[in-house]
Amino acid sequence: MNATNPKRAFSALPLQAKDTSSSSNGGGNNMSLEVRVTRIEVRIEHIDMELVEIKQDVRDIKHDINGLRSDMAAMNLDFNNKLAAMNENFNSKLLNMNESMNTRFSALNAQMWSNFKWLLGIFIAGFGTLATLMAHGFHWL
Repeated sequence: MNATNPKRAFSALPLQAKDTSSSSNGGGNNMSLEVRVTRIEVRIEHIDMELVEIKQDVRDIKHDINGLRSDMAAMNLDFNNKLAAMNENFNSKLLNMNESMNTRFSALNAQMWSNFKWLLGIFIAGFGTLATLMAHGFHWL
């Protein structure tokens, strides 16, 4: 058996070894105690090595997960900073637009009052002119 590589030694062992030495029952298919103990030892070594590999894999996975957590935290912080900057930019543009619209609506309101005054003056003048013409036509004046 190869003691340096338990996997190879394990796979090299037959499932049932034949005992070539003579035993008290006349020989047969029974494995000797030494062969069975050797097989068990090889299997235990193999299981121990697999457990060590599994533990290392779990440690590697934990390390990777911790790395991903830190990356996600950094990405989250970056995203929050960018979102806050976009929000501030949007708010400043909205305030500028609000001020611009207030200025324009004030100018429009002033223009509408000016137009209303002119139309009211024209309406009163027109009504007075029409009343004068009617009074003159009916010879009231």
